[in-house]
Amino acid sequence: EEDDGEAVRLWSGSPSYWLCQGAGWGSLIILAAMGSDSIWGQSWSGIVVELASVFAILGGTGIGITHAARVYAKKQGWTDLPPLHLVPRAGGAAVLMGGAYILLLSPMLLRSADLPTAWGPWLWAVWGKVAAPLFGFSVVMGAWLAIYFGLHAAWNYRQAEVDRWRLQAQTEAARLKALTLQLNPHFFFNCLASVRALIRETPRRAKKMVARLARLLRRTLQAGEEKTVPLHQELSTTETYLQLEKMRFEERLEWDVDVSEAASDRPVPFLLVQTLTENAVKHGIGERRDGGTIQIE
Repeated sequence: EEDDGEAVRLWSGSPSYWLCQGAGWGSLIILAAMGSDSIWGQSWSGIVVELASVFAILGGTGIGITHAARVYAKKQGWTDLPPLHLVPRAGGAAVLMGGAYILLLSPMLLRSADLPTAWGPWLWAVWGKVAAPLFGFSVVMGAWLAIYFGLHAAWNYRQAEVDRWRLQAQTEAARLKALTLQLNPHFFFNCLASVRALIRETPRRAKKMVARLARLLRRTLQAGEEKTVPLHQELSTTETYLQLEKMRFEERLEWDVDVSEAASDRPVPFLLVQTLTENAVKHGIGERRDGGTIQIE
């Protein structure tokens, strides 16, 4: 078990992982066996039995060593290491894995060798038999590790991109939600002040203004989690806002909307047009003594 109590499964792995393990080691053994006359000089049944036994021994040993290295690397968190720290670890692991592979298969490599009996010459002769396979299988193990960590690096990069876009989407959603809940407070205060003034002068206009303000608030709060709305719905909300501002600016504020029928059903971010229109009222109409016309095209 790890420090956090999570159990490390010895034989964990996706079906694609085990498929790649079998296909990779099987292909390597078949390529090596193609140069062996002792295998291909038999009958077809003998070839199948010989290949199956070779794969069971050589392939099983390779899969066991590489899978054990994978379990250790996952437990140590190697897949999250930067290249500067990962490369020396992977290089050392490749040499150890190649050495372990040759050590386990040394009885097969040395069974037909004519070795001297003296200790020193015996060691030298053994080294001469295993040096080339040791180097070759260290390269094989290094390639295995490069593929494994390369795939993890690509997956981590893709996951980081997904997380970044998800975070950005959540941020934009939060901004949109905040926007729907924070229509300019000064606008509402101005509306309430206008209503208070109209109640005494023209109660009928005050009643209309309260109804329009309630409609705008209802549309804003009912938007909920919607990120987009049809353009015609957004324009309806914008026109309600303009009608409220018309109570305050009177003849100083006019507007003209020119939207094609094809565009009216297209989705747009909620309150996008209303926010742009509010800026136009505040910084355009509000700063002109004679007012003006807002054009929405």
